[in-house]
Amino acid sequence: MIVKKWDIKKCEMNISRLFFYLIIMFVSLCKCQMDSSEQRKKKYCGPNLSQTLSTVCRGNYNTLTRKTDAIEKLGYRNENYDSDKEAAIYPLIRRSRAVSMRTNHARSKRGVFNECCQKACSQRELSYYCGH
Repeated sequence: MIVKKWDIKKCEMNISRLFFYLIIMFVSLCKCQMDSSEQRKKKYCGPNLSQTLSTVCRGNYNTLTRKTDAIEKLGYRNENYDSDKEAAIYPLIRRSRAVSMRTNHARSKRGVFNECCQKACSQRELSYYCGH
C-alpha cells in the first residue's frame, strides 16, 4: 500500500496540534495548583476566624496582634531598632532619607480582625498570628 505524501504531513500536523493542546492543558493544571487554598484570600469573621486560626496555628495563636507587635508592646525592642536596621539596609543614603522612605511605606499595626475580617487574607497571613 502506498502512503500519500499529504497523508503523512496531515498526520504530523495532527500530532503537533495534539502536543500543543496537551501543553496548554498542563500549564492550566499547574496554574490551578498554584492557586491553592493557602494562597487564595478569603474573609474570616467570627467563629470561622477563630476556628481557622486554631487549625492553621494548631491551637496556639495570638488573637489580637501579630507576634512582632506583641514583642514591641512588651518593650523588648529598643527604640533605635528600626534606624539601626535601616542603616544596615541603606548604607549609601542619608539617614533622614531612609527614615522618610520608611514612614511613607510603613504598614500600620492592625489586628487579625482588621486584616482578615474587614479585608480578605490568606492562610499564610493568618499564620503570622500563630504563637510559637
